[in-house]
This record gives sequence, C-alpha cells and structure tokens, in this order.
Amino acid sequence: MTLHDQFRQWFYAHEIRVVILSQLAAALAGTLAGVWCSRTRMFGWVAIVLLMLSGAAAFADTFEPPNLTTGLIVSWTFYFVAPLGVIYSFYARRRAQDRAVALVAFAGAIVMAGFFGMSLVLTLFYLFGVRFRGTECFPI
Repeated sequence: MTLHDQFRQWFYAHEIRVVILSQLAAALAGTLAGVWCSRTRMFGWVAIVLLMLSGAAAFADTFEPPNLTTGLIVSWTFYFVAPLGVIYSFYARRRAQDRAVALVAFAGAIVMAGFFGMSLVLTLFYLFGVRFRGTECFPI
C-alpha cells in the first residue's frame, strides 16, 4: 500500500473532521484578515457588501449542494467572510467617511455575529460530539 493510498484511506475515514477543521481554519483566517483590515481606509459600503456576501453564503449553505466541492466553497466563503465583515463593520462605524452607511452596516454586523456564533457552536458540536442525556451523540 503506497503512501497515497494510506492518505486516501485515512481521509475518507476522517473526512468530516477534515472538512470541519478546514472551516475553522477559514474562520481564523477571516478573523486575522479583519484585524489586518483595521489598518486600511474604511468605507461603509464595503462593510455592507461584505455582510451581504456572508449572508448570501449562509443562505446558500442551507440548501443541499450539488456536490461536496460546491458545499465546501460556500461554507468556506461564509466562515471567511462573516468574521471579516463583522470586524470590518465594527471598525468602520467610527472611522468610515460615510458614517450613516457604516452605522447601518454595524447593525447588520450584530445580526451576522449572532448567526456566525451559532454556526461556530454547531461546528464545534459536530467536531467534538456532545454528551446529551447520557449517550454519546455524534450527529454525523
């Protein structure tokens, strides 16, 4: 058995955990990108576009994807853009040139932060499993 076959066998046995860890890595990358973007010029319309993109990805993630690759791209988009949009909106509220638009984006960021927090908790639930009523519960 070659190394490639061993990796393929391991990947298929742990596929869901690899996917979930890649989602968490996308969330970490989005958070770091949001912190890095705090040093750039801020615009309220950019915050709204980022929040709309993450909302569209969250909405598209609720449907059954045609294949695994499409589902991963949508999921990675949400996990990367949601923290980026939320952090950018929080910073843009005070530093943007168009403060009225940035304030609207700030209100949307609060809602998106709630969605992102719930999906992050659900992702960690899937990763580790939770003991519920005395039984081991692995949803996948």
